[in-house]
Amino acid sequence: MSDGQFFKRRRTLDKPKAHLSMVMITSDVHLLLTAHALTTEKEEIMGLLLGDITSNDKGQNVARIMEICILRRSDKRKDRVEISSEQLAAAAQEAEKKGQMLNQTVRVIGWYHSHPHITVHPSHVDVRTQASYQQLDKGFVGLIISCFNSKADKSENIQIIAFQSVQSPISHDSFVDQDVDILGENNSPSEHYQALERDGLDSALVPLRILNEGSKSNVLNRLVQLYQTMVEEEDQTFEAEITES
Repeated sequence: MSDGQFFKRRRTLDKPKAHLSMVMITSDVHLLLTAHALTTEKEEIMGLLLGDITSNDKGQNVARIMEICILRRSDKRKDRVEISSEQLAAAAQEAEKKGQMLNQTVRVIGWYHSHPHITVHPSHVDVRTQASYQQLDKGFVGLIISCFNSKADKSENIQIIAFQSVQSPISHDSFVDQDVDILGENNSPSEHYQALERDGLDSALVPLRILNEGSKSNVLNRLVQLYQTMVEEEDQTFEAEITES
């Protein structure tokens, strides 16, 4: 197959399942994720997810996300996002404060980033990054927001998925019930699958549920923080350009 075509792959019966059985986000978190993703179509945005993971009456692990931590980009490559140890530490402190205020457990349980102008499926870089986080916390979850993808009627198509990494080699000559689109401007389908095959990794989608609850004041405060983060990024970029010139 040429790089412009899709590969098909089989979802085998013995493919490991994600550690999580469900991810729940509040409606205000959903709004903030969408607002953050729509701030730029030129590069990916990122942030951390705050909440907790509990077991339901069936013994299944459920992640409940109640807050986000908006991060400033450190890697200016448009298709790369990196979270520093300092940002993780700051988010952990914010989660602790939130937990004390609510009198419940709140911690960093995941990360999110956007896919402007490309599909919502995780790339091999996303899967590898997710796997590294799960080595520290097997309940850690990733969210991807695909945006700036217009439909035939010119309306915007925004999609959000939750995923985790699983150990599952991919067979190129096997089949699946649907075509899988490949991500990355310079990442061909063959490169994508070869990278995952080398790592012995695959992605598993986790059902995502939006809860109709939230706080208007919290949304407003976070939108202000989002604006401040964007201004800081622009100032940083301007200073870097001045230094290089």
